[in-house]
Amino acid sequence: RAFKRGGFYVPADQIVRETAEQAFFSRMRESAKDKTLPIFIATGAKEEATKAWGAVPGVRVVYNVGHHLNGMNWAARSLVDFEVAKDAEVFIGTAMFSTFSSNIVFFRY
Repeated sequence: RAFKRGGFYVPADQIVRETAEQAFFSRMRESAKDKTLPIFIATGAKEEATKAWGAVPGVRVVYNVGHHLNGMNWAARSLVDFEVAKDAEVFIGTAMFSTFSSNIVFFRY
């Protein structure tokens, strides 16, 4: 079977639904400051991911769009995403053959 870009992508609503059902997620949300868990999203599908996470109570979506990143190209921004994801308490990738996700796993383990 030929590889088609996006052919192995897991939709954001499925990731969110399956993550929110996990006991670890509930524990993290309960222990978060003000009971609001920050979720850092590093994806090209920000609208889809924001909509999916926005439906979960007790979650605040965070991006890498701070003023300190103004003027950075996509490669530099992806390095910021990588550093944040590498050190995050939990990382959830969205594609089986994503080099970004594969490298995060490599550095985390």
